[in-house]
Amino acid sequence: MTATKDMTLSQLEAEFEHIRLMSLEIQSLIKQGVKKGVQERLQERDIRLRSWFEAINGVINLTQHNQTVLEQILAEERALVAQLKSEQGSLASQTKKHTQVRAYHAVGKH
Repeated sequence: MTATKDMTLSQLEAEFEHIRLMSLEIQSLIKQGVKKGVQERLQERDIRLRSWFEAINGVINLTQHNQTVLEQILAEERALVAQLKSEQGSLASQTKKHTQVRAYHAVGKH
């Protein structure tokens, strides 16, 4: 399996484990003095590793983009809440004034 930007986290973890095991096998072959096929295995492992890093980089960039978007949404929501509180305060003040005016008129009628 070659890593792509569309891999899930569990697929990326499985691919990393495969790459790790390939590296251990290559190290073992080198320690045993085996030369046949080692270069090909190194190339295959390197291709898979580069692809895996590309996929991980895509995940990191996506995560950073998501964080930026969420921070923007949070800032907009905070501004809207502040505006709503201001409007509610204004309405409460107007309601209080209307109540006071009605009370004043009621006192004047008596």
